[in-house]
Amino acid sequence: MKKITTIIVLCTALNFAPEIGHAQDNGFGIGAMINSPTGISYKAWINGDAAVAGAVTFNISEGVSSFYTHADFLMHSTGDGTVELDSGVMRFYYGGGLRLRFNDLTDDTRLGIRAPLGTTYQFEEFSGDIFFEFVPTILFDNFNFGFNGALGFRYYLN
Repeated sequence: MKKITTIIVLCTALNFAPEIGHAQDNGFGIGAMINSPTGISYKAWINGDAAVAGAVTFNISEGVSSFYTHADFLMHSTGDGTVELDSGVMRFYYGGGLRLRFNDLTDDTRLGIRAPLGTTYQFEEFSGDIFFEFVPTILFDNFNFGFNGALGFRYYLN
């Protein structure tokens, strides 16, 4: 159990490392996402085209608790890959990352690789964005392949 707790703490710390380690050209955003996973979403821009995005979620109930986190490196479209509208810009993105899920009822820890594909709409007059992503995922425990998807929003703090 001590080993699993250490892994969870390290993965969570890595989620927030990009905000500490880089000066973001477009800031740090935090918000929420629904579907798979449903939880807290964040995005830290490294430069105008690259960002680190992720999520953290947990469930605490009687007799069971679970924890989930993922972190992805994302590349965003530029030039012809963007759609400019009156109130903002829609950009497409792709990337790769890792995910970790822990469930204490089954003492189950699942590590996987993610390959997010998505679109984000960045508002021009509001410091925020909305996004939709589709994520093929490979789980290492018994080499399962699946899909996740989420819809969310973020508000940028700086």
